[in-house]
Amino acid sequence: MIADDGMKAAQAWKQSGVPEEPVPPCLKPRPARRVDGFAATVSSPSLKAVLAHWTQARGLQTMPSWEQLSPARMVHQLPLIWAYRYDRETDTFAGRLAGDKICQIFGKNIRGLSLDKIFPPDAVDWTQRLFSRVVHEPALYQSTGQVFSHLQRWGIGERIILPLSGDGIGGDGILGATDYHYPHPCAAGEAEGETEQWLCLRPERFSTDPH
Repeated sequence: MIADDGMKAAQAWKQSGVPEEPVPPCLKPRPARRVDGFAATVSSPSLKAVLAHWTQARGLQTMPSWEQLSPARMVHQLPLIWAYRYDRETDTFAGRLAGDKICQIFGKNIRGLSLDKIFPPDAVDWTQRLFSRVVHEPALYQSTGQVFSHLQRWGIGERIILPLSGDGIGGDGILGATDYHYPHPCAAGEAEGETEQWLCLRPERFSTDPH
């Protein structure tokens, strides 16, 4: 049952060093009209709940830290959640946490593993570019359609990827969640690929207006 999966994932979350209760933000949450617009395009109720907690946890910051997230606030979504640490000096990602349903898809626990130990060789570069854009812009990412096709576990689903930052400025990790249906009733050849959307959290960084 998903409740049992959630409890198991909560135990794994504790082992990753996150306190059970979120670090209370010092400031009231800022208006988030652009993020609200992004959230309106997310279809999965589970993913909406994850995004809502991420938004609440960040307060006035551009993005929250890992420690500001609370597994208790996402207990029903924990089986679908995954997370990676980002090392700025080496420009590498390492698995931090994966819920039971995500571990089942990969066939292993991703904690502590580098991308080349998690993904097939032909998916590593694409995954690195995807995660890097989320961290460096920073940006929110959402996609729907075929997911996990690179693992030969084709199905239909929706995923979101959200940036994390210990200082609220520079990204040092990502929080992801995937709502996934496998196997899907229709044949793989009949389905379309993934469609995706992005929301840059600092659009002013990419302005070309000299004024």
